[in-house]
Amino acid sequence: MEQKEAINYINLDNRFKDLNCIEPSTFCFLPENIEDAKSMDEFIYTDNALVLRKLFKANNLPEERLHDNISKTRQRRSADWYGPTLFIGYSLWTQNPNMVSIGLSVIANYVTDFFKGSFGEKKIKLEIVIETTPKKIYKKLTYEGDAQGLKNIEDLIKKMTK
Repeated sequence: MEQKEAINYINLDNRFKDLNCIEPSTFCFLPENIEDAKSMDEFIYTDNALVLRKLFKANNLPEERLHDNISKTRQRRSADWYGPTLFIGYSLWTQNPNMVSIGLSVIANYVTDFFKGSFGEKKIKLEIVIETTPKKIYKKLTYEGDAQGLKNIEDLIKKMTK
């Protein structure tokens, strides 16, 4: 069963300033604990963030990093795939929406390959944070379903940014 939920999200501009890290304007993989971390040293990423960073680089997709060192990752012992929280900056979405489409396709292709040869239900969980207004309004889309359903995410993002 596919689930999609879009909600208002914290003001990341303020959060980035509090943590003294860059304010991304393109793609950025956010740590799981961006809301609660007291410093960048406390950031915890999903283990798939490392793989997706490499894939984005290989596909010439812009990806900014809050900091270079992903030293803490969380691995989940599950048949499901848990993606990192993907941040999409306002300027990327408004100036180059095709790049967003390519980024989502890279993730969908990776997840499809990840599940090749496996049996049973193949669920993924992915959160996407979209900067809908420069440095003011952020919305979070949570997706739980299969890789095929990722194709519809772009339409949801379009609706959220209007």
